[in-house]
Amino acid sequence: MHSTLRALLAASLLLGASFSANADDFPSKSLTFVVPYAAGGPTDVVARMVANAMSASIKQSIVVQNMPGADGVVALQKMATEKPDGYTIAIPSNSAVTYNPFIYKKIPTNPMRDLAPITMLVSSDVVLVTRPDYAAKTVPELIALAGKSPKSVKFGNSTSGTQVVISLLASKSGADFLVVPYKGAAPALTALLSGEVDLLALPVSAAKALAEGGKIRMLALTGPRRSSSLPSVPAVAEHLPGFSVAGWFAAMVPAATPKDRIDVLYRHFVTALNTPSVKSALEAQTYKVEGMPPDEFARLIKEDSEKFGKIIRDFNITVE
Repeated sequence: MHSTLRALLAASLLLGASFSANADDFPSKSLTFVVPYAAGGPTDVVARMVANAMSASIKQSIVVQNMPGADGVVALQKMATEKPDGYTIAIPSNSAVTYNPFIYKKIPTNPMRDLAPITMLVSSDVVLVTRPDYAAKTVPELIALAGKSPKSVKFGNSTSGTQVVISLLASKSGADFLVVPYKGAAPALTALLSGEVDLLALPVSAAKALAEGGKIRMLALTGPRRSSSLPSVPAVAEHLPGFSVAGWFAAMVPAATPKDRIDVLYRHFVTALNTPSVKSALEAQTYKVEGMPPDEFARLIKEDSEKFGKIIRDFNITVE
């Protein structure tokens, strides 16, 4: 009897040790970062920076796989069907997670349901820009100008994210902009410089060099407050309280991924983000390093989805 009990106890201890070892060993093989955009773009650049630093931390290789298509829809659809073991990680932008479920009428994946957040990697502001000689030099002047004559201010639009900025600005200010669509940021910028449109929303990382070269004027940031890297540029929220449209890049895994593995990945991501060379390189590109915990990030995704979902529905921003 006693020998049987001892055998059972020994077996249970061995089994427990085996589970513990397996948990402690994660990750025990290479990881894959799935970037839903083309190589060389902002998300890809950030993903590769983090991957290089994190690879050293976990002592495993990290493969960065680019999977562009429909502003992240293609990649996140595939991610939702991946094995939930923590070895395949999506690196999406906020538009893929919080805008697309409302913008696309027939979308097979809902990131809030099908994916679990690990962390927000970085956040970045978008900035409203005009030509240096444009009459409006401030947000109040822009709103006043648009108020004098509806649709007199021409706003260039090249992405669904830009459309959200335009719609929120119109909603908060009461201004009626003439929205002019373009098939990309490059032709929209050409249109601004030639005087075809008056206003654009650009990532700060793209706008800063153009402003320093005197080609454009940065009117106001769309984030909730001023940026330490651009202290002289006001935030739209200083004039329109509650206005906030900030971009971010995230790390997410299939929803059924065990929490202990998400926690391990979170710690490694935070270590990588705070590697001095990575942090300084990201900040030089005007990104704010975040490392937001999974639970806090999940709440923010829910809040953003509710906020921007309403805007997208109210302004009927859709893609077939």
